Amino acid sequence: MLFRSGFDLVLSNETNRTVHVADSYGGDLGTVTGVDDAPWATATFTYDRTESGVGGTCTAYDNKATITETEQSASKSVDLCVAEDPTVTKTAAGTFDRTYRWELSKEVDRTLAEQIGGTATFRYTVEVEQEGVTDSGWVVTGVITVVNPNDWQAITLTGLVDAVDNGGSCTVDDGPWVVPASGSLTVAYRCSYSTRDRKSTRLNSSH
Repeated sequence: MLFRSGFDLVLSNETNRTVHVADSYGGDLGTVTGVDDAPWATATFTYDRTESGVGGTCTAYDNKATITETEQSASKSVDLCVAEDPTVTKTAAGTFDRTYRWELSKEVDRTLAEQIGGTATFRYTVEVEQEGVTDSGWVVTGVITVVNPNDWQAITLTGLVDAVDNGGSCTVDDGPWVVPASGSLTVAYRCSYSTRDRKSTRLNSSH
């Protein structure tokens, strides 16, 4: 014999209907309460984070959001890389050639001696006199050193120029000019002059 009877299901217990969302940086973000039918509950929490980073390197900033009741978590990491300008130094050494000019002359006390027999004596005078000096070949040489303070990327220089403000003409060794991360690049240069000038040199560099 089969007996049938009707009944209603009554919710007797709720687990995690309302959950708390916390963040390792943002703190307590709020709560979300579940619903019994679709569309299911959703919530969005936003906040800002401001960091200065560390010059010359990349710093990883991690944070994690967690549902307190279920211990579910989601993490994100952001790398903040703070660039610093490269530094440039230069050495310089100047040289030139000097030619000493001289004048040579010779005199004799007489150019004719007439006599019968015996000997004749002539007195010669040789005089050497410096007329001065002639300078040429003025050259300034050295190296340009570029230091990259950043440890996460190399720096490619699009141009490296050396110049002087006293009439000389300069050349720099050909590139490519790549300064490795946390490294340095040394490039030789040469400046030549057609006339003498004692003014100091000046470095102009671009990258």
